[in-house]
Amino acid sequence: MTDQFAQLAQDREVRDVAHAVFRADLERVRQDLAARGVAGRIADKAGEEAREAVDTALGVATQHKGVVAGTLAALLLWILRNPLIEAIGHLFGHDDDHEDADDDGEETDT
Repeated sequence: MTDQFAQLAQDREVRDVAHAVFRADLERVRQDLAARGVAGRIADKAGEEAREAVDTALGVATQHKGVVAGTLAALLLWILRNPLIEAIGHLFGHDDDHEDADDDGEETDT
């Protein structure tokens, strides 16, 4: 029985030490949160993740320059598609007024 009581006393000491360590950690976290709020921590984390994403994107872009250049060219062509179509139409002599009249089946008097 004395062995059991000795073991119980030792277990309680270990528990008390662990509880003291936990309380000290908890107090340190509370002080840290009081010094720097949750919003600041979220902003810092978001900024850090954004920097990591940019670094990763730059790494991929430097390894695959041709793919990046082709993608940017395709996006630029897509964005400028209407002005380019109009310019090509003017080069080949297509006039929007004549095409609209032909589509309606009516002739225009000019």
